Amino acid sequence: MGAAFMRDNRLQSGQRYPMTIQDLPDSELYGTLDRSGFIGGLSLLYREFALQVGDELDITYDGSAIHITPPSNRRVRPNSEISQPAGADGNLRPVFERQNLRHMHIEPYAPGNLGNWQPQTEVDVYMVFGALSEYTDYRYCCGVSQTLIDALGYRAATRPDAFLIERATGQYIVAEFKMNSRSFALNHSKEDVDVLICWEDDEPDRSKLPPQVLGLRALRERAVKEGEIDI
Repeated sequence: MGAAFMRDNRLQSGQRYPMTIQDLPDSELYGTLDRSGFIGGLSLLYREFALQVGDELDITYDGSAIHITPPSNRRVRPNSEISQPAGADGNLRPVFERQNLRHMHIEPYAPGNLGNWQPQTEVDVYMVFGALSEYTDYRYCCGVSQTLIDALGYRAATRPDAFLIERATGQYIVAEFKMNSRSFALNHSKEDVDVLICWEDDEPDRSKLPPQVLGLRALRERAVKEGEIDI
């Protein structure tokens, strides 16, 4: 969007805005604006228009939504010069169409949308940790592969999820990610893990858990209350 556009239209970084794209009236788009003037949520724009460096888009804001008008001559149409590799059956339709899945809105992840979006799986917990890690004592290092475990000589009945780096000491920390802390003891031992990263810390028996537990829901609420993040 650019700093001038944000200033002139009083747009706020960290806010999530509805967007429309001309010639795509049925699209329901939302994007989170960052401090640099970049906005997400526009994968449909790139998919439907063959944009190139130097192309100009007309962008306006009417007080409720951001409206984008891309160059009409860049619209990707059937049988266009842009080719896509066909699958084995020649069917390029996405799974949602092939299986005729129900039409419903699925809230998409965005760092500035943690007020509306809720994690569904452990993968989502990783995403939330990435968005909030600067407010924690840890930096993400890498996932734990069998090759890395063998090289380190790490021994545990169940492989953990990741290695983190403790900010204060620079030490490597063994981490496990879970949706809920109560599920940790089902397949992990607290002696094998330094920190449990979870969305909901709901295990009353703390003797089952590693010495450090980070509940991301509580962290999000505290960061919002203290004005560190705006969602």
